[in-house]
Amino acid sequence: MSQTTDTLFLDHHNQIQTSKYTFLRNLRDKATTLYSSSIADLLVQVEEAITASHLTNAVNRVQKRVWKLPVSGQATFRNALIAILSTHTLQNQQLALRIEAAGWLRLFVQAGFATTPQDVFVTLITAATRISPTNNVALKEQQAYLKMIFDCFWPFRHPYPAYTWQAFPANEVFYPLAALLATADEMTQDTLISIFGELPSLNDVEIA
Repeated sequence: MSQTTDTLFLDHHNQIQTSKYTFLRNLRDKATTLYSSSIADLLVQVEEAITASHLTNAVNRVQKRVWKLPVSGQATFRNALIAILSTHTLQNQQLALRIEAAGWLRLFVQAGFATTPQDVFVTLITAATRISPTNNVALKEQQAYLKMIFDCFWPFRHPYPAYTWQAFPANEVFYPLAALLATADEMTQDTLISIFGELPSLNDVEIA
């Protein structure tokens, strides 16, 4: 039996709709690929930044491009960005650039962008504990990292937590900070005590 005019019309309409969706999907995939390539180039600029202002400009450009990606594709690039910033924090020779990179790490945790916030805590704790505060400059850098560590607890608090308590760092992450208490000045001790006050338990032998 031959098809009716209505059936033919519906079939033709469905074919057009399918072709349109296929075209839009391919267009979206191509755009995503182009953005991904561009973001990869910008990540290299973050990695090669030589001043704090260069770093900030490069990170801002990456962020603008990442926002235009589907939500499912953003985490990969943010994780790569966090890894680069962690390397700057721990290895860069310029104090200003180290502090700037650490500040961005804190911001990403506070915004809920870090997939595993514990990694950022580890970076900041490592940065703080590897410093010998033998002069005022080193002391201020150490205190800056400690303040950032404390600030990173904010997104775990009510009323608008960005992370669940399952993502809260394990107590072991904070063990290295306990060793600083014995020789720290009063201001640093206060910050350390504030950090330990955020932990769910202080019964660990390494802390007690």
